[in-house]
Amino acid sequence: MTARHTHTDQAQPAQAAPAGAADAAQDKGPDDSTLYADWRYQAAERVQMMGAHFKINAWEQRFSQDKLAPHALGYLYLQHDRRRRKFFEVAAAWHLWLDHPDVRVLPRLLFELHHQFAPRAAGVGFDIREELSVGRDKHMVSDIGAVYAGLAVISLDTAPGTDSPTGTWEKVQRTARSPLDVPAVSRIVLTDKTTMVCYHGTRAEYNAFTVQSTHPVRPASGSRLFEAYSVPRERMLADDGHGEVLRWAGELSDTLAQADNGRITALKAAAHANASRQGRRQA
Repeated sequence: MTARHTHTDQAQPAQAAPAGAADAAQDKGPDDSTLYADWRYQAAERVQMMGAHFKINAWEQRFSQDKLAPHALGYLYLQHDRRRRKFFEVAAAWHLWLDHPDVRVLPRLLFELHHQFAPRAAGVGFDIREELSVGRDKHMVSDIGAVYAGLAVISLDTAPGTDSPTGTWEKVQRTARSPLDVPAVSRIVLTDKTTMVCYHGTRAEYNAFTVQSTHPVRPASGSRLFEAYSVPRERMLADDGHGEVLRWAGELSDTLAQADNGRITALKAAAHANASRQGRRQA
């Protein structure tokens, strides 16, 4: 996801609009800052929903033979909005794991995935949704209309290695009474260099969802369901609770972006070759 980031929150002086300016502005569509701030908001909103569903699934399966590992990945895709002209919309695919020591430590899991898939990302790449997901949104476009735009890492380990009574999924299960009592944290890295850390609160916090972001996060409509706060990326990386996860989430996301670029290039080349063959047959 590339853009010219011309973010500004400063109000501009009002000027009288010439005749037809409203129609011309509508045809031109939103400026880059509005377009991508809206997309980032959608990305965080979709991760909020994924986190809620993940907490429920992990809670309900905690005593089963198929209990889930406390980490999940969300693959965020950019595609043209079906309802709003000249806007983008988010579509997501996701991956879960059954609980196992090999996938228990989050930075190690991301490290292993990066090194597993990096060699395959070069060249023709691969479809992440086919290779590394267990589900996807029904409205996601399957061809080149949907482009990989970022990775979300959702975890029920909110403060591992600390004395926090809710710092790990194991500790939470001792005291929680329902999924509403389960906290979670999500880290999001987008291909436009945006980094976000999202906190999924518990019943005690009225299940509040808060977002820290390196870039503006706001809906074009102006109506927010959660607050987003500006935090420098350097501060996020310096945080012992986020640094290693963000580092390897970024490496893995770069690998997945390369794989998706290869996929799209291969599909375009195949379409061009097919069109050339059709043209020769008709000649």
